[in-house]
Amino acid sequence: QLVHVDDIARVEAELHDALQRRQSFSIEYRVMHGSGEVRWIALRGEGYYNDDGEVKRVLAINMDVNERRWAEEERVKFEALVESSMDYIAMAEPEGRCFYLNPAGRDLVGVEYPAQTGRQIATDFFADEWKTFFHDTVLPELVTNGVWQGELALKHQKTGKPIDVYSTFFMVKD
Repeated sequence: QLVHVDDIARVEAELHDALQRRQSFSIEYRVMHGSGEVRWIALRGEGYYNDDGEVKRVLAINMDVNERRWAEEERVKFEALVESSMDYIAMAEPEGRCFYLNPAGRDLVGVEYPAQTGRQIATDFFADEWKTFFHDTVLPELVTNGVWQGELALKHQKTGKPIDVYSTFFMVKD
């Protein structure tokens, strides 16, 4: 295994800097296997010094963090997809507090800032005449089957005007 050529200078600089400052280090970098496979490794450790302040030895451990790095990269791609979607995409906690509304959703219902979303419950975005339907029909269907699809109306938060939409609601379970 060899440190990826694009990471060598950074790894050497971060390690040198940490040892010069007498700090522990945590450096993530790529390694190239003989097969050509690239994997992510985390190097964590610290230096031990003699009375003159020179590095006497370094104790470190390498850990394979490839799966975590892959998952992080996939999460970033997914977030970019949701953020750039032209569809209304929202997430709410089981008790109803809305904790995410993508930019297209905010535009559709007239919410200017993401922080405004966290102060509302999901049904605040529904037209008044659809709130009972949501509680009596959509929620029981979600609990029973984990998904509901159909027509309803959202409400523009500034004008109060209804916005007819076809929606899909589904449960995300840990």
